[in-house]
Amino acid sequence: MGEDRVCWPRSRRGDARGIAVVTVNYNTRDIVALLLWSIHRTLRGQVPSVIVVDNASTDGSRPLLERCRDAGLCELIANDANRYHGPALNQAMSHLARRERQEQVEPVGWVWLLDSDCILVRTDTLHDALTAAADHDAALIGEHTWDPWHRCDRVALHSLLIDPAQVWQPTLPPFSDDGDPAYGLECSCLAAQFPVLAFPFVSQGHVIHRGRGTLASIHARGDVTNRLYGWATTHHEAHFERVPGAAATYAHLVDQFNDTVPTLDAEHIVAACQPNA
Repeated sequence: MGEDRVCWPRSRRGDARGIAVVTVNYNTRDIVALLLWSIHRTLRGQVPSVIVVDNASTDGSRPLLERCRDAGLCELIANDANRYHGPALNQAMSHLARRERQEQVEPVGWVWLLDSDCILVRTDTLHDALTAAADHDAALIGEHTWDPWHRCDRVALHSLLIDPAQVWQPTLPPFSDDGDPAYGLECSCLAAQFPVLAFPFVSQGHVIHRGRGTLASIHARGDVTNRLYGWATTHHEAHFERVPGAAATYAHLVDQFNDTVPTLDAEHIVAACQPNA
């Protein structure tokens, strides 16, 4: 992680209802702005904390996110080097755990990890997902997917709700610093008999996942210094999780975003996120 891990205080579990969204950005300025817009447009008042970890972007993301932070649209963890996805998630989780230990904020009951190339669509997403989670006392809840590398059923990381009071503890590993950051954590949850629950985030149109957004940026920029560059050269096309109609809906929402945010700057994004926008 590059810093000491801070685990979640178990005392904050129970009546904790707050939700925190976490996303990691690396040179995906356009799509992380789209994600922020969709969060505030779709989940008005449901998500008091949005944490963006920026991994030393050089595409103009940093100043845009700084202005969004100043406007109250997100909290920003600004790294001076690319820590990659897993360590950045660990950084955000420890940031939230540290805040929970201070007990000066509304307790967070769930952390929602979203890839920067996701966009939220349905206003009932959290209600439906958290109702299902409560019914099963789930530790992780995400889209069911088949993992061809490990040859097993998984829940996808691109939209993953986690109960930090169960999961973010010393007995379970943090996210790993490789191309599959959540695999070890999920396996450990299952070994500890913590329920891992499938929920149709993308297949039922709650969330659209463009897919490969960061890889597309690495490929387009010719970012040969990035350790994922070789993979990005052959894996940069959007796939939308192969959900029928998702690409068309995504294009429609991008058009809406461009209409309400004609210039990609914080002033226009903030205006578009207002309740009457």
